[in-house]
Amino acid sequence: MPPPANRSKASLPPVKGPRLVGSAADADALADTLTSTERARPVVVISIRSGDQTPLIDADKVASELEGLADVWVLPRAAQSWRLAERLPPQTQVYGGGARVYPVGQAWMSDPAAAPLYWGTSPDEAKRSAELLVSDAMTAAFRAGLLSVRAGAPSSSAQRQGKVAGCVADRALVQLDNGQVVTIWPELTCPDVSVDHLVQPGQVVSGVLDSVTNRLDMRRSVVPANEALAAYQVGDQVLVRVAKVTEQRVDAELYPGLMVSVAARQIAASDRLTDLFNPGEVIRARVVAREPWHIGLDQIDDAGPVTQPPAVLPGGPPWLTEPIPVPPPPAPSFGDFARRMVGAPVAQPAPPPAPAAPPAKPAAPRRPPSPMDLVRRAGQSPPKPAPRPTPRPGPVRPIGPVPGEAPTGPSQGESVWPGPRPGPPPAPAKQTDQRLHQLEAANQALQIQRDRAGAEADHLRQRLVRLEEDMDALRRERDLADQRGRDTAGDFHQARAQAEHLRRQLRRATVSAKRSKASQDSGPDLAGILGGQFIDPEEQFDFELHLAWTLRVQPAEKAQFPLAPYSLGKDFLDSLDALQGVDRFKVLEVVVDVLTGRAADLPGRALHRRRATKAGQYLTRDDGALAWRVAIQRGTPSARRLHYWQLGQHIELDKVGVHDEVD
Repeated sequence: MPPPANRSKASLPPVKGPRLVGSAADADALADTLTSTERARPVVVISIRSGDQTPLIDADKVASELEGLADVWVLPRAAQSWRLAERLPPQTQVYGGGARVYPVGQAWMSDPAAAPLYWGTSPDEAKRSAELLVSDAMTAAFRAGLLSVRAGAPSSSAQRQGKVAGCVADRALVQLDNGQVVTIWPELTCPDVSVDHLVQPGQVVSGVLDSVTNRLDMRRSVVPANEALAAYQVGDQVLVRVAKVTEQRVDAELYPGLMVSVAARQIAASDRLTDLFNPGEVIRARVVAREPWHIGLDQIDDAGPVTQPPAVLPGGPPWLTEPIPVPPPPAPSFGDFARRMVGAPVAQPAPPPAPAAPPAKPAAPRRPPSPMDLVRRAGQSPPKPAPRPTPRPGPVRPIGPVPGEAPTGPSQGESVWPGPRPGPPPAPAKQTDQRLHQLEAANQALQIQRDRAGAEADHLRQRLVRLEEDMDALRRERDLADQRGRDTAGDFHQARAQAEHLRRQLRRATVSAKRSKASQDSGPDLAGILGGQFIDPEEQFDFELHLAWTLRVQPAEKAQFPLAPYSLGKDFLDSLDALQGVDRFKVLEVVVDVLTGRAADLPGRALHRRRATKAGQYLTRDDGALAWRVAIQRGTPSARRLHYWQLGQHIELDKVGVHDEVD
């Protein structure tokens, strides 16, 4: 592991392998690097568990995968981890075998979720964490624009074509035309899109092959957003992915990299947006306007068709799929409730413990074994007594040493009695009695040892029974804990499914309520009922306008609010026919408010003079007519506006359109 290089710079030059944070000064320098705005590459920081010498997360492998794209640092001891933690914002530290990827920039300092913490406390967990670290670092490098300047990349790259063979471990396997097998990494192609939504088996792909990493670069093949969304039309129901939810708005992806915001006032929900939408969720939306794109989330038909989402790569699958609705989980039964209250699994009761062995009875006193008993136990028959030798006459030898004669010792191989020197040999009967007494004493000692061993064995048997009872109790506790764990996991999944179900129901109720209110507010569809009554479009408009005035103005107020004289500009009817996303009768109501003079008294109409620019002069025609603008819709960048000219009491309707399209 190479030592750290010049740490005074916020962005160190790339090196092979991980760097080591060896001192407090290194930790301070790393903190400065992470928080610097001049840092050009993502940084991976891996810590080591207390007591270990190396991290379980393979830092060398991570550094090899990210060579030239990200810097990898290792914290070898707790002292360096705590030193670094003191210099970083809360919830962004690394310690105890954990690891993080710090993207380029400082967004992670205020949003710790941008740099999630991964753990390496077991080999399996460390292996998965290493894969996630590489994936996150690749994504961060992609967003930082580092792939085109990858260190060690070949100077010349060649375009290759092949066919997708399948997907394994978040990677796509591609067999090139020459038979070589290469991989496609989704995080290097289109971040935040899974590989099974990028490619599919049998798809023909073409990209630039990196011979160093054996990866196929597909960035040039990504379909541009304007081309991918060419089939989307205003009014279509489409799928979007929720990216971010706040109390003020919902940010959704219409296509990877194309973010569309929907303000809370456009949804007009009485509930909090965080209760209606969840980041990462795929939901339905309706296209309200194109170029710029605007969507609505309040006029959704769950039973209606959905326009198929586009593919990110040519010939690929849709980049989004609508989730299958999960039915609400069934209510728990009384048995489930009782089982949880009692705290025991629903199973057969445990068998009663085996009865303890009866205590050992004291051994009855036994008579000492006779010599015949000892012989029988040895399996031998009693030996016949040997005949005594007949003494023969000879010279009498005095007891003790003879003067002038050396004392005679035992011959070679003859044993010597360890005790005092024996006297004359005892009579045979006396020797037999002594031997018998010795055997009887040994037998009694063996009997005592056997009784003790038997008592100890009984004690061990009783202890074994108690241990088996304890083991059975522990097994029951383990089964109960497992059952409770399964119940808890089941409750979590049920609660999650229930939350998703309730969130969908809440969205539907909100949309239905708003649709009902809009239906009440909009009044009858005059264009649908009375359309085509006149051949001349101006006469048809005048007919519809007088009907709208009749319905909007109360009978007692008709004399007070008559329609002022008006005329139609040359582009007015064309802009009205081209207008989408708003009911025609709504426009007629606004025209009635303008011609009756009530628009100035209605705050929702936001009546004001038009300017040439935001800070410019008010618009005035050569004939002295003044330019005015009134709101048809409010609360959205695509809100519709009505422009008109006023000269005295005469009003000329000029144009209707989107707020951003008109002055």
